[in-house]
Amino acid sequence: MVATDAADCPIGWCHVDLRRTLVEPLSALVMGMVVAEGHRSSRIGNQLLEAVERWATARGCERMVIATRLTRERAHAFYVRHGYAVSK
Repeated sequence: MVATDAADCPIGWCHVDLRRTLVEPLSALVMGMVVAEGHRSSRIGNQLLEAVERWATARGCERMVIATRLTRERAHAFYVRHGYAVSK
C-alpha cells in the first residue's frame, strides 16, 4: 500500500505479505511501514494500517502479524494503540 499527497507524491507505504504455514491459518505479515517525517502524526499511518487490515480480511486472513524491531519504541506504541500486542 502506498499513501500519496494531493500532488500524487508518495508520503508513506506499508509492505504486507501473505503467510501460510502447516500449523497456522493464513496470516498477513506487515514487513514494514514508513511515513515521511513531515507527515507523521497526521493519521497517514492509521489509514495505511486500516487499508492493509481490510486488504488482508478480503483475502481470508485470520490473523495480522507485525514484524518490527523491539528497539523501535514509537512504532511499538503505534501498534499497541491499534490493538496489537508485543510477542517475541
